[in-house]
Amino acid sequence: MPFITKEKVNIKYLSVVIVLAVLAGAAIVLYPRYKTPEQIQPAEGGILASKGEAGKDCDKIFSRSEKDTCYYKAASEAQDHLICDKISEENTKNFCYLGILENKKDPVICEKMSDQDSKENCYSDIAQAKQDFSICDKIEDWNNKQFCIAQAKQDPSSCYRIGWDEDLQNDCYSGVAQAKKDLSICDKIGDQSGKEKCYSIVARAEQDLTICDSISSGGQKKYCYTNIAQDKQDISICDKMQEQGDKEFCYGNVAQAVNDPSICGKIQEQSVRDRCYSSISISAKDPSSCDKIESQEKKDGCYMMVAVTKQDRSICDAIQGQSDKDICFSSTLATGDVQDQSSCDDIQDQGKKDDCYSNIAQTGQDQLVCDKIQGQNTKEFCYLKVALAKHDSSICDKIQDQDNKNYCFDQIK
Repeated sequence: MPFITKEKVNIKYLSVVIVLAVLAGAAIVLYPRYKTPEQIQPAEGGILASKGEAGKDCDKIFSRSEKDTCYYKAASEAQDHLICDKISEENTKNFCYLGILENKKDPVICEKMSDQDSKENCYSDIAQAKQDFSICDKIEDWNNKQFCIAQAKQDPSSCYRIGWDEDLQNDCYSGVAQAKKDLSICDKIGDQSGKEKCYSIVARAEQDLTICDSISSGGQKKYCYTNIAQDKQDISICDKMQEQGDKEFCYGNVAQAVNDPSICGKIQEQSVRDRCYSSISISAKDPSSCDKIESQEKKDGCYMMVAVTKQDRSICDAIQGQSDKDICFSSTLATGDVQDQSSCDDIQDQGKKDDCYSNIAQTGQDQLVCDKIQGQNTKEFCYLKVALAKHDSSICDKIQDQDNKNYCFDQIK
């Protein structure tokens, strides 16, 4: 059967991304109820669109997932929802629209969303931003419409009309309380947990620590103090908490907010301290704080993430583990010098080295680079990608497998 795509995901690499993303956002209590879309990372060996090219580079990519990632990045940079239209995977496309919606409050963007919930959330977001509750009429679901009206009008009475969805109703009251900075609205929430979450949200809006003091739940109190400490960039607020773990959680978030690794030194737990240094290094795109990490595995992960984020291959040299170093070298080639074939020689793992050559061949549209690949399937897939990119059927003749060769010719017809 002819190959269609060749998708590869490195679990260790993605785990680093996810852990750091969770760490960076752990102390943030967000409102309204829309959750920030997961950051979409370029696939290993993928291509990112050049700035100002508005997704032109993406058209050269054969892999559907890599192409979608490229369009997503290009749309975000250009703030152009028309580029999102080119994305084939629906969830990625919706996230793309939502990302642009942050800066462009245009209901036209909502109409493009295929998922009804995303579409209604989109309308609600715009209605709240513009304080125009007439936009809520576009929402079909009764509860979502009442939520929208309440936020747009800053009127808690519409929250009362929400039925059979206690969490949505609680979020509704919390949103209005936050907008009006009115703690009394939180008291309309029936369950204690929802009420104290609302108190924490209003406390942050008011920057009022006395509201945090009224919260009995240890978890919500921790977030309440931490959010205000982070906003005020004041670690003395962290010291007001009793539990050492809560203090250290707070230190880590303030350290990242002010980009000060010295604050990480106040953290006693090594694993938490290491994550603190790593988060600052990645956020600042500066590997110097990685040096302070005690765990070699986490130190290597820190160097790798900074190198990939900064697209600086020289940082990969600091990595001790060969597997992570190979991942780092191959990942930083995504937007590096596509003509630098010698950089692939630094990779010891043959599979990753082959992928490196394949990526350079594709981006440079040079089938001669495919000749350096040892793995036959990877080599033939490389020829296919270059043939499609150049729309040159003569390259298909290099493919040995007859089914794959026929597939190549069929795609170029």
